[in-house]
Amino acid sequence: MVTNDNNELLLIKKKINDYWERPGGSVEVNELLEDCVVREVKEETNIKTKVVNFIMLEQLFFGADKKHWLSFCYHLKYVSGSINNNKPEKHDEVRWFKLAHLPKNLSPHAKIAIEKYGIIVK
Repeated sequence: MVTNDNNELLLIKKKINDYWERPGGSVEVNELLEDCVVREVKEETNIKTKVVNFIMLEQLFFGADKKHWLSFCYHLKYVSGSINNNKPEKHDEVRWFKLAHLPKNLSPHAKIAIEKYGIIVK
């Protein structure tokens, strides 16, 4: 979860399911989790961030074969750069949202992480 000094949260609108979601991706071999989240945000949105703290670990079970995924959520702070949709084949839009005015169609996993972070999503 990326925030800035304007009390905004960076979200990405996924093409696959029309949800707004946090930037993220997969850890590479020999990569630290903290390095992964910074790299993934840069790859997807073009901005530089720094890790503030760890928020939560979520276990996810997907599909008929019940794949077991571990999702590590960190709070990152915006450092520099202008946002850009660097993955237009995967994302419709990348945008900052005021914490008091988050979109209604947040992914279920984004809602959980945001609530853990201390923002109540209704």
